[in-house]
Amino acid sequence: MPMKVADGITPERQFLIDIEFDSRPTFAKAKGGIDYTPEERSELFRLMGEQQIFRDELRRIMSNVDAQKWRDAIKAHREEGHSIDAQVYADLYYEVNRALRWAKDEAESALSNADEIQERRYRMDYNEVDQRRGLEPTFPLQNR
Repeated sequence: MPMKVADGITPERQFLIDIEFDSRPTFAKAKGGIDYTPEERSELFRLMGEQQIFRDELRRIMSNVDAQKWRDAIKAHREEGHSIDAQVYADLYYEVNRALRWAKDEAESALSNADEIQERRYRMDYNEVDQRRGLEPTFPLQNR
């Protein structure tokens, strides 16, 4: 089918919604700053779903943190006049980001064109060294 169909929101997805976690920036680029193509991003999501590392880690996190109590605590601290950053409060975002990075790294290494992504990373790094030295880029620059 041309669009994704789901039977509803999973408990894991609801947890991420409840804590207002946004993972979109994580999936814009591969490790090393290489932009993913839409096909690579699609394959990455598929692999992450198959490997279930993020789901399992998120379930572990959810067993220790109640999203509603977490949000209520932040709200209470703010009402008391404290400056609270939800992204650092109780290290919850740190834990979710750690799990997401682990799952993404595992899926990225299993991409069908992982070698090509590595080659693009190498070329980009080499061109950066050339630029620091005041030289023309060795490899053709890529349009984004």
